Amino acid sequence: MGYDITFHPISEEQMDAWYFSLLDSLAKGDTSRLEAVAEDAGMDPFYINKYRDLMKYAAGTPPSERFETTHGFYMAVVQGFFRKHYYVRGTAVSFMAEEYPLMERYITPWKDILPEGIVPPAQQGIVENYSAGVYLSAEQVKELLSDYEGNKEVREAVDDYFMENGAVLLKALRDAAENGAGLLEATDVVEVEPLDLKAELEDAVYTYREFFRKEGIALEYTECPEEMIPISGDPGRLRQVFCNLLDNAGKWAASAVRIGLAMEEGDAAQPPHVVLQIEDDGPGMAPHQLQAAGQRGLRFDDSVQGSGLGLHIATQMVQAYGGELSLGKSALLKGLSVRVVLPGVQAAQRPRKA
Repeated sequence: MGYDITFHPISEEQMDAWYFSLLDSLAKGDTSRLEAVAEDAGMDPFYINKYRDLMKYAAGTPPSERFETTHGFYMAVVQGFFRKHYYVRGTAVSFMAEEYPLMERYITPWKDILPEGIVPPAQQGIVENYSAGVYLSAEQVKELLSDYEGNKEVREAVDDYFMENGAVLLKALRDAAENGAGLLEATDVVEVEPLDLKAELEDAVYTYREFFRKEGIALEYTECPEEMIPISGDPGRLRQVFCNLLDNAGKWAASAVRIGLAMEEGDAAQPPHVVLQIEDDGPGMAPHQLQAAGQRGLRFDDSVQGSGLGLHIATQMVQAYGGELSLGKSALLKGLSVRVVLPGVQAAQRPRKA
C-alpha cells in the first residue's frame, strides 16, 4: 500500500469537544465557541486560524457526503492542532485487519460512536487518499497493548505486518493509553507551515515549461507583482496540486495555457488570500460536467490519457488546507478555468513548536 498513514490519539469526548459539538454554531457563523476551545488548549494563533478555516468548511458538509473523506478526515486534521500524531508509510490497522481477522476485535464500528445526523461509513477502514480509517476505543487500545505483551498470536501478527513500523504504532498506542484516549487512523494528514506560494508555483512552472513547448503549447505565466503573504501547507503536497492542474491543462489545451497568481485583500468575512488561476484553450466543460468534475476516477473522454484522479486529488488537498478549488469557463481562452483560493497567514502568526 502506498498511503501515508497517521495515528491520532483522541478520545470520544475530545471528538465531541473539538469537533462535533462545534458544527452547529459554526454553521450559523458563530466562531466564538471554537476560539474559546482553542484558547483554553493554549493553541497558537497560526493553528487557531487553520482550525477555524477547516471547521467552517466542515460545518457546510452536506449529509450525503461520505464520512471517511469528510468528517472523519477533518477530525484527524483537527486532532493534529491539539496534540501530536504519528506517521508511518503504508501500514495501517485497517489493512492489517484484512489480513489478520483477529484484529477486528480491537476496532469500534463508527456507527456506535457517531452523533445523530452523521452518517457512518458503509465499510470500515481506509479506502482512498485523504480519508479516515478505523477507530480503536480507549479500552481497545489498552486491550491491544496488553495482548501484544501477553498473547503470542497477537504479537506475531503485529510484528509480521507492521515490521519496522511496529515501533511507531506501539508508541501511538502507549500515548493514547497514557492519556485515556482511543486511536484514530487516517491517510495524508500533514503538518502545515507558512510557505512562499510564489516560489513553489515557479518550481512547478519551470518543470512544465519544456513539456508544453514540445507539445506546441504556449505557456504564459503572470506572477503577482506585490509581495505575497505566506500561505500554510506542505510544500510537496501543494507542488503536487500545481503539477496535477498543469498536467490536466496540458492534456486538454489546443495551443495555450495561462497561469495567473494574485493576492486579494480580505474583509471581516474572509482573511487576505492568494488566488491561483490556470486557464487553457481546450474544449472546456459543459455545465453538467463542471458540477461532476473532481469526483474520484471520473473521466469525460477516454481518448485522453489519465486516471481521472488529478482534479479529485487536487480538490481534496486544497480543501485540507482550508482553501477552495472551483471550475468554470475561461473568459480569455474559452477553455477550462481552474481557480484555487488559499487563505493567507498573518505576518504576526507563527507555527507552534513541536
